[in-house]
Amino acid sequence: MARTYRFEDLRPEYARRWAAMQIKPGKVRSLDAVARKIIAGKAEYQRVEADTGVPWAVVGVLHNRECSCDFNGVLHNGEKIIGSGRKTRLVPKGRGPFKTWHEAALDAIAIKGWDKSTVWSIEFFLFASEVFNGMGYRAHGVPSAYLWSFSDQYAKGKYVADHEFDPDVVDQQMGVAPLMARLFVLDPSADFTKGAAPAADPVPDAPAEPVTIDPTDGLSEPEVRALQQRLRDLGYSEVGRVDGLWGPRTVAGVSAFQATADLPITGQLDTATAAALAVAPPRPIGTSRDNTTASTLREHGDAVAKSAFRTRVTAVLGGVSAFVLGVVQQIDTALGYVGSLASSVPMWVYVGAAVGVAVALYLNARNTEKAAVANVRDGRDAGPA
Repeated sequence: MARTYRFEDLRPEYARRWAAMQIKPGKVRSLDAVARKIIAGKAEYQRVEADTGVPWAVVGVLHNRECSCDFNGVLHNGEKIIGSGRKTRLVPKGRGPFKTWHEAALDAIAIKGWDKSTVWSIEFFLFASEVFNGMGYRAHGVPSAYLWSFSDQYAKGKYVADHEFDPDVVDQQMGVAPLMARLFVLDPSADFTKGAAPAADPVPDAPAEPVTIDPTDGLSEPEVRALQQRLRDLGYSEVGRVDGLWGPRTVAGVSAFQATADLPITGQLDTATAAALAVAPPRPIGTSRDNTTASTLREHGDAVAKSAFRTRVTAVLGGVSAFVLGVVQQIDTALGYVGSLASSVPMWVYVGAAVGVAVALYLNARNTEKAAVANVRDGRDAGPA
């Protein structure tokens, strides 16, 4: 199921985050050092602006994020292939070859559809930058590190490779938003919003094409797994197993969450759903679940509870039978069929082993029942129909 991100839908979020953004303590010096590096390359970035209309400051911060302002690295993804005759191997694949950095920059911008008709606001800059990097962070319900790293709008979670997200990694690279804020301070000419039309006669931002992502190729298996695990952690058992496959169960889990969060029920991981998932509390649990027992589950046909009960009964019968046979010394007859080696083993070994197995089966079955009941009581399992 495809997910569509529209600039007009995301604009309020970008405006709110930009207005609230605070640079993390100790990061200003690092940001300023890079901002000065961008200013040093201003002439090259202004050449790109002259040809494309993309503000030189935007080109500069994207260039830093992709390859630390190294003009041997293409603006697309930082690969150092300028003048090598090779094409890009990372996303976007197959671009080039490029003789100059400028040629590569024009290509990177062209494939995004930006041109001289684009009107750049802060909100559109943030949207364009997120599109430039990819919207994958939204699948995990976390703000994009590409945008917000080094600010209070970002905590952790990072793509450590194409389509490979690690929720515990903290991005050590600065985001484009705090860098742009410092660039505005150090070089006021970088502020591309100054020439914007007054509020009384607004000029609309560039028409931004919706960004549509199909989970079959837009969400990797680890990303789907992360979504499924998040839903299970919150108590939405409808999602089923954490298998990394987007199917009806995943849609059902997303839909159940949307219903609880009072969102439009689409089964689709849209912007609002991803944002809500990031901060959602555990699913509310009905008080009737507190009275759930193993018997309740068996009565409602729960396969795990029924299997555990059968195992317990078998264990009891087996253990008692072994004990009784040992006591009445009837096992010797059976042992005669297995040869002299077996018959030389003391009777108590057989009895003890049989009883031990029975006890282990019983305890395992009891623990299985306990886990099934606990999962229902805390909402991790759907429970009786």
